[in-house]
Amino acid sequence: MYPHWRYVIEGILGSIRRVASATTTAIPERIKEDGERYRVDVDDTSITLAELASGAVGTVICSWATRVRRDDLLTLQIDGTGGSAIAGLHRCWAQSAAETPTIRHFNPSIDIGADYRSEWKEVTSATVYANPYRIGWERFIRHAATDAPLGCDLSAGIRDVQLAEACGRSAAERKWISLDDNTG
Repeated sequence: MYPHWRYVIEGILGSIRRVASATTTAIPERIKEDGERYRVDVDDTSITLAELASGAVGTVICSWATRVRRDDLLTLQIDGTGGSAIAGLHRCWAQSAAETPTIRHFNPSIDIGADYRSEWKEVTSATVYANPYRIGWERFIRHAATDAPLGCDLSAGIRDVQLAEACGRSAAERKWISLDDNTG
């Protein structure tokens, strides 16, 4: 799962400096199409705390066992002092700090009836985006056919593997692992 979001995070926010990860198998027994039960022998959920080179920290939760109850299958939320943005595969929403409603009180026994989504504004774009997998294939074919530069070269693959190994090592050793010195 890690390489799939490494290039997204690093492409938008900058390089990942270090990680602390935990993994688990949320659904240890599954049922095949023919009805036969089988034990799962791989993790299906990972939770990673990632520290970026900028010092920003974020959480990445990946799970094949999670049922989606949010705006999109994939969501990225970025929070800052000026506001927050949540981007999915098809829509983006933002809320400035000035537009954030103040919750003056709460009582865990009583629902205060706040609609936390109502104050978010959809960020629209006139740009129609192409399927990113198509773009990747087109760039690869162009590279193979004409020797055009390839953005996702061997160094990007090495970085993907480095992140996956750092996350695996972190989960096994239960500690932060720096991507700069992930030598196992």
